[in-house]
Amino acid sequence: MLVTRGTGAVAGTAYLVTADRLIDSDLLRCPFRGLRRFETKHARYFHGRTAEVARLVAALGSRPVTVLVGPSGSGKSSLLRAGLLPAVQARGIPWALRVPEPPGPAGAADEDVDAWVAEAVTAVWQDAVPDEGARRSRFEDVRRACAGSDADRLQLRGRLVEQFGRAGAVLLVDQFEEYATASPDGALRAFRRLSALAQAPDPAQGGGLRVVLTARSATTEALTAADTSARLEDAVMFLPPMTEAGLVQAVEGPVRAAPACAWSGAWPSGWRRTRWANRAACRCSSSP
Repeated sequence: MLVTRGTGAVAGTAYLVTADRLIDSDLLRCPFRGLRRFETKHARYFHGRTAEVARLVAALGSRPVTVLVGPSGSGKSSLLRAGLLPAVQARGIPWALRVPEPPGPAGAADEDVDAWVAEAVTAVWQDAVPDEGARRSRFEDVRRACAGSDADRLQLRGRLVEQFGRAGAVLLVDQFEEYATASPDGALRAFRRLSALAQAPDPAQGGGLRVVLTARSATTEALTAADTSARLEDAVMFLPPMTEAGLVQAVEGPVRAAPACAWSGAWPSGWRRTRWANRAACRCSSSP
């Protein structure tokens, strides 16, 4: 709030002007998300996971599929959306982000699994090679390959490599653990189909489709089968707890990125023993 006074005929009048009338309201928002996840638009406030973002980016350069494993609340979604996705966008790589809807108590029928996989892959395809007129035919091609034979999926994978070019494309599947909890069999089928269509970058052929899934430890049990264990072993990347340095960055970084916040320069005593950063040291002028 700003207090000012009038001039001329209204010289004796005082006025209160709200700060959002003078500055972009987004700059006044508190940078901390609390228990809510960070979205891509919050990337400038997302700190403390630099090493993990670098590992995921490196995985995209060498793996067809990456399964990001961590407990509930560990920050998988924030890392995917505000960490990895901005890095993918900065490199000009086509992408799509999908959150599969968990099925009902009866589980997911094979055709339903194939349909959501087809929709997700088609979304990446459309971003890589925009053609609204071809969307439906591409969806049907992917769906038929998912329902068909290994040879069908191999043929489609080669087609995707050719279409996507050297940059390839990335499909991010967030909250896959929720889908796997509701339908372990459906999750296993989806993992098989996505793994069959994905390919690690090859300088001679192109980038291909890369897939990143989020998961909990229990999810990996649902995805383990005789024909998937080797792929899963190569795909898993564990998300560790934040380091002490990461916690410092997670608090101080957003404050420095937010004009409306001021850092007191002091940490509560004993925070290293509790391994918890007390955000009371940040004074924000407004809340989201």
